[in-house]
Amino acid sequence: MAQSAHHLASDAANRRPAGAGTASHRTRVVLVSRPLGLSVLALAATAIGVSLVLWAGAWLVASDIAPGTGLAAVARIVSVGLLVAAGLELVFAYGAWTLRSWAWPLGVSLGTVSLVLTLLSAGRLSSSAHLLTLIFEVAMLWYLLSPGVHEMLEPNRDHGD
Repeated sequence: MAQSAHHLASDAANRRPAGAGTASHRTRVVLVSRPLGLSVLALAATAIGVSLVLWAGAWLVASDIAPGTGLAAVARIVSVGLLVAAGLELVFAYGAWTLRSWAWPLGVSLGTVSLVLTLLSAGRLSSSAHLLTLIFEVAMLWYLLSPGVHEMLEPNRDHGD
């Protein structure tokens, strides 16, 4: 079952030639099929972005890290990394949802970075939340690296990037 994304495209074939009366510009809706997998991936990336914000908060308010220590500095660095990754995950979710060509390399890069940052965050929140985040991230990377997904997000599929 495929989802659909709508893109507006100029229909140059329906324009009147110059000097043939009033110039008419028609716009048509181009229906681009989005596989269910990419729809699920976009929703999963949104969930990962939200979970990364929670992980960043857990690092910032960790009661077991003494302020002013080297570990506190590392916690701030990890928190900033997690917040940046969270924002980029949400950008990726948009790109995957709208079938943008830049979504594939962004998704692979983010999946790898987010996986590493989540592994560094082990023990900050509940183990079930941590495990769920890891499952989402591994599944996202597996899907993005599977045959056919890169072709779906090729540059010639973009409309107005």
